[in-house]
Amino acid sequence: MGSVDQKIFFTFPNQLVHRRVAGSLMPMLHSEFESTKVFSAGTITFRENGKIECSGGSESLGVLSHPDDAEVISIHDYLHGLISSDEEITVEDEKELSKVLNS
Repeated sequence: MGSVDQKIFFTFPNQLVHRRVAGSLMPMLHSEFESTKVFSAGTITFRENGKIECSGGSESLGVLSHPDDAEVISIHDYLHGLISSDEEITVEDEKELSKVLNS
């Protein structure tokens, strides 16, 4: 099985600075997860057709939005941010994901 990463997203108003939000959240996240890093940042746009678009980036963190961001946000209720690096998910992968979700 390929690696499985958990991507957790946070939404907040544009008036807040990415670096300050990340600085406030990182201590809490480090206490819950072994390794934590800011993977991407940017702006979320909710379209009338229900689609989500992620774009831009964060100057204060020096990262851009990622092509997978919209998908991670769209399916978060179902997979809780768990993303497999493999293109094809096998029965073994589903069992592993189930273990992670139920722990």
